[in-house]
Amino acid sequence: MNTVALQVLIDIGAGNHVVGVEGYATKLPWLFGNYSNLPAVSSGMWSINYEEIVNLKPDIVITWSYILPEVRQKLQALNIPAIAWGDTDNLTSLIYFLGLITNRTDRAIRLINWMNRLEQELKTYQSQVNQHPRTYIIFSWEYSPWYTAGSNSNPYWAAVLAGLQPCFNKSMQVQPESVLQCNPGVIVVTTWYLNPHSLNATAYCRGIIGSVRNNPVLNQTVAVREGRIIVIPGYLTQGPPRYITALYIDSVLWPNVVRVNATELLNQYFSEFLTTAEPRGTWFCSG
Repeated sequence: MNTVALQVLIDIGAGNHVVGVEGYATKLPWLFGNYSNLPAVSSGMWSINYEEIVNLKPDIVITWSYILPEVRQKLQALNIPAIAWGDTDNLTSLIYFLGLITNRTDRAIRLINWMNRLEQELKTYQSQVNQHPRTYIIFSWEYSPWYTAGSNSNPYWAAVLAGLQPCFNKSMQVQPESVLQCNPGVIVVTTWYLNPHSLNATAYCRGIIGSVRNNPVLNQTVAVREGRIIVIPGYLTQGPPRYITALYIDSVLWPNVVRVNATELLNQYFSEFLTTAEPRGTWFCSG
């Protein structure tokens, strides 16, 4: 019931332990391959099919932290243990724990070391720049340009990892005037619908940038005037890929310092860890 846990299990070579997935995972075949065809035990984070969970007879259920009390209460009578991970929880701990229970600790440590290396790269790059601009993080452009990603969301922490200063710390609908008052130097737009391999993927990504530029409020910001609109897929702000997403953001902001090809780095991650994913394609865009 947790797409980050699913990703990590595949990363460490323990995907064969998975018997059911969160509903959203079924919409991401370009990331999860055949795992997207597994039974969905939810149609949304709050819509859980407990009957399907019982039918699958799992040894353990992994859910999101904010719904753990409800899930644990429901499953306790069925003697099915439940654990959780959330955006503010330690990702390294989750990876190592999943490595322990699936007897894949070596692979888990390899993934942790890979993440640590990228994090160190980020810190090195960020120490070489003086300005860490304020950013307005749109949780999902398709939902609303005025709903911002807060500290309970993955896009927020990907931006923080990139060294940005979010305008807002809560996930909430904000007033356009509040965005202008912050006057962000960067606008990070999250989309959860970008299929990187669709024929119109590039046009779709660039279309979001065009919509931001044409917005009568957002086009007054420093971000738009200086061409600092960055579009990222929400699913790449979850789990290990968030480090690559952060490097992409920094490569756009400081191209003379951060000479990283994020797409190539993503392809390497797919080759070494998330082997179900389809490489290449349009994963990010900016302008």
